[in-house]
Amino acid sequence: MSACNPQPANSAPEPLFSLSPQAMAHMVNLDGFDVEQLCNFYDLLTGFREVLDAFTCQPRAQSSDITHDSNSLGDWLEAEGDRFAYLRDRVADEVAARRHTTQDKDERDRILELRLRHEMLCERRIHDQALMAEIVKAWGQPE
Repeated sequence: MSACNPQPANSAPEPLFSLSPQAMAHMVNLDGFDVEQLCNFYDLLTGFREVLDAFTCQPRAQSSDITHDSNSLGDWLEAEGDRFAYLRDRVADEVAARRHTTQDKDERDRILELRLRHEMLCERRIHDQALMAEIVKAWGQPE
């Protein structure tokens, strides 16, 4: 046992993250964030996910040039990307839930914009008819 490796030599190492990505995402307390901070956090998580996805395609994250199967690094990068994606989904859900409490037009627009981007990112089109109705109501008429 050492300061860098606190486990006894004969014990199996603990997994880096023993919880699933979904469980970890639900453990994050988003109550202290305002809508603008949540939207910025969403953007950061999206960027992190994209970077990790790009790295999983590199040869250093694959076991061979022929099969393109992930090696240990690739598996870890993919799991981390999933963790960021689930947290991003949580942030999008939190922002959507706050649409019922906002009275500010700019905040309403920011919430709608994030909900639209998330819907397009996940579904590639608007499946949520309630979201479409909110968009038309908010942005469908010239000011």
